Amino acid sequence: MAKNDEISLFTRDNPFTPENLDLIFQIDGANPNRILTSESTRLDFKQTFNKNNIISYARTFASFANTEGGYIVFGVNNETRTLVGIDQAYGKVAPEDIVEKLNSIFSPEIKWNIIEHKIDDKSFALIYIRESEIKPIIAKREGEKISSGDIFYRYGATTSNIQFPELQKIIQEQQNRFLEFIQQAIHIGVDNAMLLDLSRGKIQGRGTTIVVDEKLLQQIKFIQTGTFRDTGEYPTLRLIGDIDGFTGAPTGVIQPIEKIDYPIAITPSDIITAFLNQENVKNPLE
Repeated sequence: MAKNDEISLFTRDNPFTPENLDLIFQIDGANPNRILTSESTRLDFKQTFNKNNIISYARTFASFANTEGGYIVFGVNNETRTLVGIDQAYGKVAPEDIVEKLNSIFSPEIKWNIIEHKIDDKSFALIYIRESEIKPIIAKREGEKISSGDIFYRYGATTSNIQFPELQKIIQEQQNRFLEFIQQAIHIGVDNAMLLDLSRGKIQGRGTTIVVDEKLLQQIKFIQTGTFRDTGEYPTLRLIGDIDGFTGAPTGVIQPIEKIDYPIAITPSDIITAFLNQENVKNPLE
């Protein structure tokens, strides 16, 4: 059986590393067709994959998204942990079909990745569901064993409706994120703070709007690179993009070329200071 500290090595940034796959598929030395790893809060086994049963898998998708993320492994018997393998039927299911069905039931969006993994002549499908940054994921309509308003959570190796302590924790975490955002805005100053709207390509502030070129907007990526605080509690983001030049500007957008600063009212002290420092005074006629 995999150790808890090993399971914690699963990473959301690159969930399908060889190390993670080795942790999932820990082969039993006495039986090469069996693995030692058990289902857990981050791992769920399905013996078969049926493209017509995607909605039945939706509960597990939502439960992992509401906890810390996790893997659904197709092709493993969840009781005996026998490596059964699956056929290639899952490959005929377009990812957008899965997205459409998940979005039709749950909100906000559940983010996931899928790969095919082979052991000898057997194929397995692994889906990694990412922990949602906006919680909780809530059912907005009826589905198979799903009622409107359901919130699913992963308790050990079981997916079930969320209990009050976990729901209270999620709500408190979201409130803390919002308060942290407000505190940052207060620290910067409301008049100095601006909001970047990636969906519309606008940076908006108090009485000011900056329009970002559509080509540049497509180059912008966010990556987690550290923390706002040394406690490791809050993620920080680095903005990456090519900002040299600004082409394809919409009609009517005025592009700043040069910033000029000079005093409107010149005092004797300004004249003496400029003379002693031998400064080149701009607009001397002023």
